[in-house]
Amino acid sequence: RQNDSVYGIALTIAASDGSGAIEVYHTTNLLRNQLRQYVRIEVNLPVKFRLIQTVDRDKSDIRVQETVESKMLDVSGGGLSFICERSLRAGDSILVSFELPDDKFTGVSGKVLRISLQEGKYDTYYKHHIKFQNLEPRKRDSIVKYVFEKQRQVNQWR
Repeated sequence: RQNDSVYGIALTIAASDGSGAIEVYHTTNLLRNQLRQYVRIEVNLPVKFRLIQTVDRDKSDIRVQETVESKMLDVSGGGLSFICERSLRAGDSILVSFELPDDKFTGVSGKVLRISLQEGKYDTYYKHHIKFQNLEPRKRDSIVKYVFEKQRQVNQWR
């Protein structure tokens, strides 16, 4: 993922010749140090959002108070991202609703941080990066628990 981690590789030296040249053993063990406050995990879940306030009503593809169904791509304790055929604007305020296995989230306040263009095979989509606003600690803890459980499951099969 771009801009969310610092990557590195721990190498074991196999030999050196004294001139500064070294040989190392091959590895595919890439180390990742998380830079975000909350760990983010990829998902493929339905999400609904409703535009509450837009920064530019004249240029918005979505009307204020319109509810749109979409697909969530990732989630963390700090926010989520989803893909949509129509674009919101950076700075727009929305309410999002989605379900995780152990909890329902209805009318969670969010702010659009940025939008990135996603080229599909036939269409263009917009990936919206959302930051949660005033999320209850109990709800945030539920998301964090879900993320860590999913990460544990993924790492178990490696």
